[in-house]
Amino acid sequence: MIFGATGDLTARKLIPALYNLAREGQLPAHFACVGFARRDKSNDDFRNEMLDAVSKFSRVKPVDENLWNQFKEQLFYYRSEFDHDEGYEGLDHFLKDLDQKFDTKGNRVFYLSTQPSYFTTIVQKLNEHKLIYKPDEANEKWSRVIIEKPFGDDYASAIALQKELTQYLSENQIYR
Repeated sequence: MIFGATGDLTARKLIPALYNLAREGQLPAHFACVGFARRDKSNDDFRNEMLDAVSKFSRVKPVDENLWNQFKEQLFYYRSEFDHDEGYEGLDHFLKDLDQKFDTKGNRVFYLSTQPSYFTTIVQKLNEHKLIYKPDEANEKWSRVIIEKPFGDDYASAIALQKELTQYLSENQIYR
């Protein structure tokens, strides 16, 4: 799941990289990608925008039409504000439906491609709505959070962000 999916990083880097992994047979068999953002759009709108992005930014061109037609069926869009509880409640149901459809077993990677001011809010909401799993839970599901942007503006803010995130995540769940 990509938070901030309507941003430049998603179009230029993330979706083209996922497409290329699919092209090379490197994506797991049970895979779905959900773009989470605040703008109103449909799955088809998102897929069409991502096709344009892959056409422009993929390292391999042109886009393989057959592969794209398969890959796009694994791309979804979910609209919500980053701080709205209702959005995360709906997201839980949305992801459970995708788990059944794609047999993902509930495993999650949350990629935070947002302004750094949203990092703690998003992780807190994911935790409150049980979308992040505690590593000591006796189940086989796992969840991770990837933070792309600089981790704090300076040493003090990096330490503060670390303390905030580790309220909800263990160290092995955070990728910087």
